[in-house]
Amino acid sequence: MLLEALVALVIFSLGLLGLVALQARAISLDQDSRYRGEAATLANQLVGNMWLTNSATVKDDYATGTTAFNAWKAQVVAALPGAANYPPTITWAPAVGERENRVTVTVSWKLPSSDVRTYTTTAEVVQ
Repeated sequence: MLLEALVALVIFSLGLLGLVALQARAISLDQDSRYRGEAATLANQLVGNMWLTNSATVKDDYATGTTAFNAWKAQVVAALPGAANYPPTITWAPAVGERENRVTVTVSWKLPSSDVRTYTTTAEVVQ
């Protein structure tokens, strides 16, 4: 009878440890999801601002190092952990039409306990 109680206690303890591990993983995934959503919001906010900018100067206004880019980059660094070590990028490529341009915005961040995470969005800005 004592052996049966000991086996039951071991099984119960393993179940509790499994629940604790499951909860820890859920918290980690929730945190990752929150930062991924924040990265998507920041990237889409930048693209939205580009659409509101004078189309003739949008490339110059949002080039790396400009005031608009640096202000947005500061928001990214403040919102995402480790983003200062992995700065966001904006790249331009010609799109299908002659007056259109395709912009790709990439935001990266790194949690201390994970790999580098990256969010990329692509949009066409008409000029």
